[in-house]
Amino acid sequence: MTARHVVEQIMQKVPCLQHQQPQLLGQHQLNDANVGIYFGYEMNSLPSDLKHIYFFEPEIIYESVDLDTVILKLKPDIKLYPPPLTKFTDVTRLYHDTSHGHFIGHSQADIKKTDRYQIVTLTQSKIDEAKKWSMDFENVNGYDGIENKQRVLFHCSFVQGASGSPGFWINPRDSQAYVELMLLCGYPTWLYDKYQGNTRGIPNDHFVEQGVSMKSVYEDVKTRDVLLCNTIFGTS
Repeated sequence: MTARHVVEQIMQKVPCLQHQQPQLLGQHQLNDANVGIYFGYEMNSLPSDLKHIYFFEPEIIYESVDLDTVILKLKPDIKLYPPPLTKFTDVTRLYHDTSHGHFIGHSQADIKKTDRYQIVTLTQSKIDEAKKWSMDFENVNGYDGIENKQRVLFHCSFVQGASGSPGFWINPRDSQAYVELMLLCGYPTWLYDKYQGNTRGIPNDHFVEQGVSMKSVYEDVKTRDVLLCNTIFGTS
């Protein structure tokens, strides 16, 4: 599972996938020797051969534009797969009022790191104020999609390259890590495209990050493919 826009960007860069983009990425064949995934990027070096790389089945088995989410399937391989994430939960806002969650990802395409995040709630007046400020500052609304009810707002230090990172909540009852969201983007959107995430000179209450809740993904996958839903999220 990852952010849909990440896969879209990959398809735009790989020569054999650069033909006209259909509305749904799933109409593509995600099948190219240059497209794979490496789960062990924890040091400043990449593997020199393919024995540590996993490749994808051609078809995208799930995608949602609204949730900016895709689910890809790895091809069968003689190598052992990394253990899957199997514990999920809804965003626990009461808990986040006094504590934080944890991301694991590759901010700025760097080695694997962790980051804390704090769930936030913006009032409509704050959102309207930020939109007005964006129009005055850059002559563009940099907050399209910020009011999507299926997504979650938070503050973290991860920037570009971290899209698709899972966000974990540590359940104090059993000390287990539960995936509650996936990082998607940050606002204002032009901050990352034009200023590479540099927040200098920008009021603190005008930039915020956004992710999709696992509950929203679960509910959407369940309506489309119960077997896939049970495979990922379990049957309970």
